[in-house]
Amino acid sequence: TDRPYYYPGNTVFGKIYIRCDVPMEAKHIEIKVKGKEKAQFPEIREDKERNEEGEVIHEEEREIKEKFTKKLLEFKGVCFTFQEPLVPGDYTIPFEFNLPEGLPSSIMFKQKHMREKPSAKVKYSIKAKVTTHDDKVLKYKQWLVIQEPPVQF
Repeated sequence: TDRPYYYPGNTVFGKIYIRCDVPMEAKHIEIKVKGKEKAQFPEIREDKERNEEGEVIHEEEREIKEKFTKKLLEFKGVCFTFQEPLVPGDYTIPFEFNLPEGLPSSIMFKQKHMREKPSAKVKYSIKAKVTTHDDKVLKYKQWLVIQEPPVQF
């Protein structure tokens, strides 16, 4: 991609670089863009068993991991179709797409030193995939960083 980070609503411009060492019968290049949110917040629960007088006779702690996942963005499409076989050489294929408004910022949070070890992440990726006529696949994945737009005063 052309920039280290993007804001929601931006147009992403990028280039796919292909180095072909042998002739290749390529069909097309597909772009897939994904964004997802994941969180894990383990919770410690205490189970107490009481007798008829209400006194605790057995106490046990157990950890329950609460996990949440949500898709924020997912689309794919063919960005280039080859009209003839690729001969050995270097190729550059440009692409572009618009990011939707309202996307949350990228984040990676992990607190290993707490007993509960909470974690949360929002991450985005773009994958380019070249498919050949004999269904072989070449692919490359890159992370996209989304930031909150600057505050306007």
